[in-house]
Amino acid sequence: MSVWDRRNHLLAKVPRSTNRLYKVRLQIVQPVCLSVRCGDTAWTWHECLGHQNFGALRTMSSSGMVRGLPAIEHVDQLCDTCLAGKKKWASFPQVAKFRAAARIELIHADLYGPISPPMPGGKRYFLLLADDYSRFMWIAFLTTKDEAEMAIMRIKAAAEVQSGCILRTLRTDRGGEFNSRSFSATSQVLRTSGSLFLINGCPVTWQSVKQQAVALSSCEAEYMAATSMACEAVWLQRLLGELLNQEEETVKLYVNNQSAIQLVKNHVFHERTKHIDTRFHYIGECVEDGKVVVEHIGTANQLAVILTKSFGRVQFQDLHAWIGIINITNF
Repeated sequence: MSVWDRRNHLLAKVPRSTNRLYKVRLQIVQPVCLSVRCGDTAWTWHECLGHQNFGALRTMSSSGMVRGLPAIEHVDQLCDTCLAGKKKWASFPQVAKFRAAARIELIHADLYGPISPPMPGGKRYFLLLADDYSRFMWIAFLTTKDEAEMAIMRIKAAAEVQSGCILRTLRTDRGGEFNSRSFSATSQVLRTSGSLFLINGCPVTWQSVKQQAVALSSCEAEYMAATSMACEAVWLQRLLGELLNQEEETVKLYVNNQSAIQLVKNHVFHERTKHIDTRFHYIGECVEDGKVVVEHIGTANQLAVILTKSFGRVQFQDLHAWIGIINITNF
């Protein structure tokens, strides 16, 4: 276990014992009290009175409107908070980017709890599902969080029978109750595809979107994602060829799934690929024509994985440092 301060400095690092406890021995030191006094009170009164301008503060001081307010002189510095408050923020979109066009095409799900005291029967959680199209809601009371999987499957089956439609997308906060392997295998949740295109080591375009079709395995999901990225790569290849007036170079496409790469290189349709839509086999034509070269890369070195998965603080900082993301407030 590691403890860091706000400046990312390591304060303590404690190993875990065999009984899963962290033992820390702290030495008692002499308590020290530090005090500071600000000579310029203009900024203090400016903040205490709700960031009033200094002209108004001078008027309030000369008129005796505030007890104890000294004579305030105008300062030349600018207040960062006042500048940020005057900025014009982008308004919320009036129409969502994706809205369901039919019943149970998109369902929102969330789990609340634990509730104290528990409800009658010992129920401490409740699961709420809302249809994006009709705003119809389902609620299920649960004793433990692991019951959410079966509750979702029961509600899904009942909703599909009653509406005659198929659940396309289940939108959640990706909590642990929605990320179990058995739940992913039995539910038709669309996977997320992430891509990052680099030119001379610099990112030029990236995206993280839901796939348009349901994949039955991770191999198929990677295969469909690779096809989508191949389409984007061919378009960028043609665009650079027109702008630079030179021959189109082969694009290297890195995929972190060996089975998906074998499907790309094998142009024979068999039982593993015959159910996949024909449009997803476009990447095979790109490889055969020499426009795209598909190579394997480990997950630890895959930069695009930051667009599809969540990581710890250290690994997340390493990934966005490799990509080249910087904080503009440091400049």
